Amino acid sequence: MVTPESYLEEPPLYLDYLPGTSDILVLAFSGVGDRSKPVPMPEGTVLTGWDGVNHVLFVRDASRSWMNAPGMAERLQAAVARLVETIRPRRIVAFGNSMGGTAALIFATLCRLDAVLAIVPQYSVKPDIVPEERRWRHFSSTIGDWRFPSVPDLSALANVMILHGGDAYEMIHARRFRAGPATDHYVLPQYGHMLAKVLKNKKILRPLMVQMINGNQNEARAVVEAAGGLRFAEFWQQRKNAKRERQRNAAAV
Repeated sequence: MVTPESYLEEPPLYLDYLPGTSDILVLAFSGVGDRSKPVPMPEGTVLTGWDGVNHVLFVRDASRSWMNAPGMAERLQAAVARLVETIRPRRIVAFGNSMGGTAALIFATLCRLDAVLAIVPQYSVKPDIVPEERRWRHFSSTIGDWRFPSVPDLSALANVMILHGGDAYEMIHARRFRAGPATDHYVLPQYGHMLAKVLKNKKILRPLMVQMINGNQNEARAVVEAAGGLRFAEFWQQRKNAKRERQRNAAAV
């Protein structure tokens, strides 16, 4: 396996670069990771790099700020622009899980990307926007400047795929996303926040990544749907129907 090399170290932003031989650049945004480690580890080396086939820039946020650390977005934009100028990729694709998924979606509104795969992203971790979300308060309490209080409107973006699990914690975020018809928003009802790990263990994540990276959106949809994924609108309607049915049954007793 090829080892990434340090590309930029401007705390809390850490970038590592894995050179490739293809004309594709993958931006791999790390999640919170092991909370005991000062800097999250690079995520998805084999999944995104294929042992050096694709160029990969690993994006790590030591402050766990969901892109809100002062100047982080600008420094990342500048670093990506420098790398693009050097390698001249034909496609730029972003991937992220959890906090990394949120960051990938935010960055897609700041920089031209050809595709984005965001797995279990948070819509926001700002308490007054998602008051029922308490899992990330340890980190959100340290954010002072909320440049990105939530994921911006995605309705103008194409070739974006968002995956959520189907439990109540996932619905805190999934139901709030403002996504247009060109965004593929799926729910895999049987899974929760560990969705990426489950898909990896079931050997689904890598085929999905392959299709997204190579621009095969229809094939990517087929992979998700074969794994039990439902369009968010369909899942939400089924949920409402089930609730009405429960209410009718309760009233009939």
